[in-house]
Amino acid sequence: SSSDTGVDRVDRTDSFRETFGRLRKSIPEGSCLSEAGLWVTWVHRGDFSTESQASILLLDVKAFEELVTLYVTAKLALTEHAEYVVKKLNEIELLSDLLTTADLMMR
Repeated sequence: SSSDTGVDRVDRTDSFRETFGRLRKSIPEGSCLSEAGLWVTWVHRGDFSTESQASILLLDVKAFEELVTLYVTAKLALTEHAEYVVKKLNEIELLSDLLTTADLMMR
């Protein structure tokens, strides 16, 4: 499918159905979870729970898209970034909610 920015979105729903069991992973402070959801249609890979108190900041994707469209320079830059993210996500065999832009840039 395609967004209003013209960026082709990753559409690999069948590959999202892998089972990970009870994977335990520490998530460092300041980490992004499901960042890919800003750039593509995303199906979450699992559930998160905490072993201690945690704070989370939610960003409404629709509101983000509407805000970006108001600023031409930002829209151009973020459209280019979204295209890059789609390209990199399509190169990865095992997708994760923990992937960030920084992870994708290292691949």
